[in-house]
Amino acid sequence: MKLFFLILLALQIIPTITESSENQHKSINTPSIVDTSFFASQGEIDKFISSNKILISKDLKKRNGALLLKNASNRIIELEEFTDEQGKDYVLNISNCNNITIKACRFYNADKIAVLISNSTNITIINSSIDGANTSKQGLGISVYKSHNVLIQGNYIINCSSGMYALESTGIHFIGNLVIDVKGPKPRGQMVQFNQVSGINNLIKDNIAINRKGTSDPEDVINIFKSHGEVDSPIIIEGNYIYGDLLYGSEDKSKSGSGIMLADGGGSHIVARNNVVHSAGQVGIGVVSGDNITIENNLIYSSKSNRSNVGLMVWSFYKIKPGSINVNNNISGWENSSGKQNSRWFGKAKQGHEYEFRSVVDRDNKWIKSQDLARDKRLAIKPLLQMSPVPGNVAWDLNSINSIFKNN
Repeated sequence: MKLFFLILLALQIIPTITESSENQHKSINTPSIVDTSFFASQGEIDKFISSNKILISKDLKKRNGALLLKNASNRIIELEEFTDEQGKDYVLNISNCNNITIKACRFYNADKIAVLISNSTNITIINSSIDGANTSKQGLGISVYKSHNVLIQGNYIINCSSGMYALESTGIHFIGNLVIDVKGPKPRGQMVQFNQVSGINNLIKDNIAINRKGTSDPEDVINIFKSHGEVDSPIIIEGNYIYGDLLYGSEDKSKSGSGIMLADGGGSHIVARNNVVHSAGQVGIGVVSGDNITIENNLIYSSKSNRSNVGLMVWSFYKIKPGSINVNNNISGWENSSGKQNSRWFGKAKQGHEYEFRSVVDRDNKWIKSQDLARDKRLAIKPLLQMSPVPGNVAWDLNSINSIFKNN
């Protein structure tokens, strides 16, 4: 019985994710991707699986070449491989389910969506990999629709149109994932996008995004669109490392993309804090609408490229009555495409004076030369290279990950 609880704890790794506006961190910290101390050994996992029969392949029904899990509860899918061999809309469809966990699985070659989660609650995908490299359409990694309490943690997502897209859902947690080379094109091209996500406990935290020149087509790496948090539980974007190409920065990236874009199309109660944005797009962090939007304690940097524009942007873009914006304690060093320092821009409302923000607080920010900020150790990719493989986790393969950086 002791072993049972040991392994169960090791496999779950589902943290309590309760954020409030009072939980304000004062410094930028290296993100902890996966806490390996909570994992059992591969042998223990194999023994636990064989003795408790937690694999549920028999519950999966093949429909037109794709796999469907429908009206199921309290199931675990572990150490499975899924591939789209017939060009279907999805590889795995989780529909109207409750308490489903996917662990240490591999998903390949989704033409449209690798994992579709719809009308479901308490869904977890951890320590898995999604690779869209061998399909011409390179579909979406994870799509969440009208679902509640979804945890996506510790996954490796590469060569997908976007990492995760969440629509009309609540309680979405995207934590500690590594997302490389999103393919777009627009409107896709995000590591993660919230579209009409609302309510409490929505969190994007401790992720790493890298988009290399010639192999990616990112738009906004993190995009928060028409989404609303709560006064005591805002949408939190925290501790993320967002990179363009490690040598060429934002060169040849989208002319309209950014590292983090807030309140796109409207939104409220959103906080972006303690993030590092390194040459991820033409804009570092931007807010273009919304009310009660906070940007604080972020590190924003870019050297000159043919796409670099401005580090931190506050600009009312839509015909929507916006509210208050707080920009506090950020450090921005940004060189635009002309070689001029352009660390911030607070523009006049695009749609006319009546659509200006009600208030914009600009407090304790440092707008510095990009050359000075370039020496800041917090910009380094080293935290990623220090990660070690997790026992029993098929997602993290350091040899393949390190090969991405061998020439950088």
